[in-house]
Amino acid sequence: MALQYLNLSNNKLTGSIPDALSQLPSLTVVDLSGNQLSGSIPFGLLKRVQDGSLNLRYDNNPNICTTDNSCQSAPKRNNKLAIYIAVPLVVVVVMVSLAVLLFFLVRQSQQVNGGRGDSSLQLENRRFTYKQLDTITRGFKRILGRGGFGIVYHGFLEDDTQVAVKLRSRTSKQNVSVFLAEAQILTQTHHKNLVSMIGYCKDGKDMALVYEYMSEGTLQEHITGRDDNGEGLLDWRKRLQIALESAKGFE
Repeated sequence: MALQYLNLSNNKLTGSIPDALSQLPSLTVVDLSGNQLSGSIPFGLLKRVQDGSLNLRYDNNPNICTTDNSCQSAPKRNNKLAIYIAVPLVVVVVMVSLAVLLFFLVRQSQQVNGGRGDSSLQLENRRFTYKQLDTITRGFKRILGRGGFGIVYHGFLEDDTQVAVKLRSRTSKQNVSVFLAEAQILTQTHHKNLVSMIGYCKDGKDMALVYEYMSEGTLQEHITGRDDNGEGLLDWRKRLQIALESAKGFE
């Protein structure tokens, strides 16, 4: 039912044109030229040709006639007229759609980039080499955590800004396209409840994401940790607040 273009030209087809073609709502072009079809053009197809929603080509079929059994050239003229009208109209619609899309993309980008004033935006889309990451992490010395993606290491940039370097494991199931898509999304998304992405590494088979460093540790450490009195470090009100802010970040 989603078929839009049907080219059956020059196939030595015989018989009449099936009325079922007029029941395909998305069909815009049908080319039946250069065959040996006969009989009349179905009323449903003629109606769609006349209202300009269908471009029907059936030249070089000498035995095709209209419903009054007299061969007509009017549908051909209608076809040409439909082309003359449809082509400029499609071009205008496409140009307007692209202009509107570009406007909203630029506006969204301005809103996102204007929403945060911290220094992490200055490092947006920065690309690191594996050698630079080795220097930043002091030889991947301090491990902050582990996940399905790989190991997260602690590091320092040139200005002593602390970062977390998530290095993709060679055994990770995440392929290159998924990694690059994640990196692109994260560099364009900013929210107070999201960890900011500073840059990424795509150096041969070595891939990594560089985030701002969270000095207070992980959520798991706070949930399972104990203070000097043996009490949990997070009460339920604080846990609810974290859940709510996490949900806002996801949204």
